[in-house]
Amino acid sequence: MRDQLIASIATRIADYRRGEIAAPTPEHVERWVNQFPNQQDEILAELDHVLGRTYITETSFRAWIAHFVADANILGPAPADFWAGAQLLANQGGGGSQRHLIQVIRETINATFGQLQPRAQVATYVYVDDVSYSGNRILNDIGNWINVAPANASLLIFTIGAHAYGKWRVERDLGDAVRASGKNITIRWYSYVTLEDRRAHTDVSDVLRPVQVAGDQTVANYVQTFARPVVWRLGTSVGVGELFSSGNARSILEQQLLHAGIRIKNMCQFFGKNHRPLGYTNLETLGFGSTIVTYRNCPNNAPLALWAGAPWYPLFPRRIN
Repeated sequence: MRDQLIASIATRIADYRRGEIAAPTPEHVERWVNQFPNQQDEILAELDHVLGRTYITETSFRAWIAHFVADANILGPAPADFWAGAQLLANQGGGGSQRHLIQVIRETINATFGQLQPRAQVATYVYVDDVSYSGNRILNDIGNWINVAPANASLLIFTIGAHAYGKWRVERDLGDAVRASGKNITIRWYSYVTLEDRRAHTDVSDVLRPVQVAGDQTVANYVQTFARPVVWRLGTSVGVGELFSSGNARSILEQQLLHAGIRIKNMCQFFGKNHRPLGYTNLETLGFGSTIVTYRNCPNNAPLALWAGAPWYPLFPRRIN
C-alpha cells in the first residue's frame, strides 16, 4: 500500500516544473516523506487524496483556459466578439504566471476562433492569473492600473482559482480605489474555484486549519508569542469543497505538516516571521494553508514542508519569483 501511494503521488505531480528540474520519481517522494518521524503512511494517503483535487497539471490548466475563452456565462453570448474588443493586461509585478497565461489564452483564442480583427476601441480590459491566494498581487497590479486607466473603463479579472478572504478584500479595496479615483470603472471578477479560508468559516475551511491538540508543547511554544489566541478549527468537516477524505485524515495531515513546518522554521533561520509553518502570510496565524500547486510552481502560501529547501528536502522545489 505504501509503495502504491508513493507511486501515485509521483504520477500525479509528474509534470511539475517539467524541463526545469528532474521529473519527480517514487524515490523522490519517499525521500521527502521519510523526514516525518510519525504517521508517514497516513501523510501519503491523505496528501495523495488532496493533490488529486488541488494539483493543477498542464493538461487541466489548458482545459480550464479553453473553457474560459469560450465561456458565454462570463464573456457574453458572442465570445469571439468579446475577444475582438478586449485587451489583455500584461502588468503583473513579479513572477511569470501571467505572461505564460496570456500566451496560452492567445493561442487558445486563435485555435478556437481563428485570427480575430481587433476593434479600434477597447471595450473590456482583462486581467488574468492562474490562482489568487492573499489577493495582494491583484490589489497592487490593478491599483496601479486604475491610476492610468481611461476615465471610463470595464475590467474583467479572471483566475482559475481564488481564496475567499483575498477575493473579498480585493473587491472591497478596489471598489474604494475606483471611487477615490473619480473614474467610471466597473470591475468584475470570475473564478472557477473559490476555496473557503475566511476566519469566520474556519470550521468548514478548504485550507489547512488544525484542531488544537491538548498537551502539544511544540505548538504551544510556537504560538506563545502571538498577540492573539489562535483560532483553532472545531469539528471534523472536510471543508466546503470536500478536498479532504475524512475529518480524521485531514487532522493528521494538518498536524504533521504543522510540526514539520515548526521544525523547518527552527532549522532555516533565514525565514522571516511571515514564513509561517503552514505557508506565507502577513497575518499572525499558523500559516496560509493552501494546498494548490500548479505544474509551473508551488506557492509560498503552501506549507513549508512541501517546498522549503536545505536542510529540508522539498517535495516541490520552488522557483523563486
